[in-house]
Amino acid sequence: MKDHRTKGFDISGLHLRDSLPADLEQLVNIDRLCFPEGIAYAKEDFHYLSKKNGSYTVVAEYDQRIVAFAIIVTETTKMHLVTLDVLPSLQGEGIGSLLMNQILNRACLDKIQRVDLEVAEDNPKAISFYRAQGFHTVKRLRKYYPNNRDALVMTGKPKRANFEIGSLVK
Repeated sequence: MKDHRTKGFDISGLHLRDSLPADLEQLVNIDRLCFPEGIAYAKEDFHYLSKKNGSYTVVAEYDQRIVAFAIIVTETTKMHLVTLDVLPSLQGEGIGSLLMNQILNRACLDKIQRVDLEVAEDNPKAISFYRAQGFHTVKRLRKYYPNNRDALVMTGKPKRANFEIGSLVK
């Protein structure tokens, strides 16, 4: 397997898995670290999404601690990336890219035709990340977020991962 180390973080110690009910508190805490109040999801939202048909959450663990996660909702031919959160101290280490590869690979296997997401227009770091993953902007949603913040709707195509996902998913 290719060495995915960046900035000294050893990504080979990362394990991806589907979330468990016991992960809820960690997911809520990570989301609150990643997003301001009003954008971060409430605990009730996590409960709702965990029960929603077609919804699943992939977590990234390092040293038996969740460091990132993504919530996805699938429909017949499309997938919606609800959120992709990486602990702020580990952003830029390749964890988000690894999660995105897992999501896009799974979408490809499930014969999903497109993956959609919303991102705050004033979050250039996230927009740049999604563009690097092959996403492009399709429209703007005015006043989508609190404080009249606009969102960009971005879409991307499923693709096979460029490394062996199975070796990372536990």
